Amino acid sequence: MNRSSKKRKAPPAPRAKRASGKDAKQRIALWPVLAFVGRYCLWTVVFYALTLLPGYKTVLDYYIEHSVRVDSWILNLFGEQTTVEGATIKSGLSAVTIIDACMAIQFMVFAAAAICAFPARLKQKCVGIMATGLAIEAANHLRIMTLHLTNYYRESAFDLVHLEIWPGVLVVVTLGVTLAWIKWAIARPIADGSHVPA
Repeated sequence: MNRSSKKRKAPPAPRAKRASGKDAKQRIALWPVLAFVGRYCLWTVVFYALTLLPGYKTVLDYYIEHSVRVDSWILNLFGEQTTVEGATIKSGLSAVTIIDACMAIQFMVFAAAAICAFPARLKQKCVGIMATGLAIEAANHLRIMTLHLTNYYRESAFDLVHLEIWPGVLVVVTLGVTLAWIKWAIARPIADGSHVPA
């Protein structure tokens, strides 16, 4: 009796094998996510390293001044009487100066790094970087113009719009266009007729 009861209780070994197999599958499923995060961090470092190049500041200053001129021109189309002095938009006693941090570079870096890290064809990545860059740039132009209008017509609300509302809007725009590109890239067939892995 004792021997037969011991033999009946012996078989729990296969469960350990099934559990270990399940853990292995979970680790395999997690690997693409970890690989993406690693590539994203690497590309982020690469893009921020580009901002340390000697000519970066000169190019950025030139870009800011021309962006300000475009914003002033658009505002004047809608009846605003603005002038530009360097990187400053003026209208009467109101003046808004655009600095490096106002150009949404960090949002463009986030989008570009995510696109470069995602498994897609080079052509798709180029389209994604251009499309997300243009979308973020358009949103930032709108941000600068609304900040000027807020400073001119409702100065007391300037800090709220500048520091609370627009940063959140840019985050939503950046995530939205990046995720839209990822969805598009997954849906596009790759060279062998299959699809990009999610």
